[in-house]
Amino acid sequence: MAILIDIGHSFIKTILSHATGLERNSLRSFSVSDFDNLNNFLKESEHPVFFAGVLDPLSRKLKQSYPNAVEIFKKDIPLDTRYDRSMIGIDRLLVSYAAVKKWDGKDILIVDAGTLITIDVVDKSNVHLGGFILPSLDKAQDLCLDIIGKDICKTDVRNVNIGDKSSLPLNTDDAAQYGSCLSLLGAVYLLVDKLNPDICVFTGGGTKDIVDGIKRQIDCEVHVDEYLLFEAMRRIAYGT
Repeated sequence: MAILIDIGHSFIKTILSHATGLERNSLRSFSVSDFDNLNNFLKESEHPVFFAGVLDPLSRKLKQSYPNAVEIFKKDIPLDTRYDRSMIGIDRLLVSYAAVKKWDGKDILIVDAGTLITIDVVDKSNVHLGGFILPSLDKAQDLCLDIIGKDICKTDVRNVNIGDKSSLPLNTDDAAQYGSCLSLLGAVYLLVDKLNPDICVFTGGGTKDIVDGIKRQIDCEVHVDEYLLFEAMRRIAYGT
């Protein structure tokens, strides 16, 4: 048994893992500002710790507190990529690696919904071709709120229907919400239409907020696995 730790932009998530799989009901989440609670949680365990993170200061802090903790680096991820590894977040490489292990030999579009939404593409040769980053729906709608200078009622992507003229917004509040959702929905819709992937995979903590509204509007096989990043860490930690 081991503890896997994902240090994200907003949250630190932990999960217990065996060599053969994750203990999915053991998932815990801590705010990045709440390192003390994470520290207390780890002190109560004797399991080995493996971690990966996008925030170097927190990674260093964790390593200082637990010198025996093993950090997973980008170089440890056995995935071919056209990206400059120094210029891509380890989270994107991890979910892409997990996707090719789970759906080997498929053209895959990966949507990872977290503090930011990352969209990555892997081809049938299991090569990561690249991708891009969008603000989360909350971040996009917060920006609209700041610019407009008033509260808007946040919506979700299920209320946006591409190609339906009757659903077009007719007031500023609705227009701000619609545009925020369309930035994500439109990006996925266009990529599926132009790249014709075999599979579109949704992962990350914000998946439940977006997947239903997107999958009914794209012509592609859809899979949901919120634990892809941890699956990649498990494989690397145990060498499977």
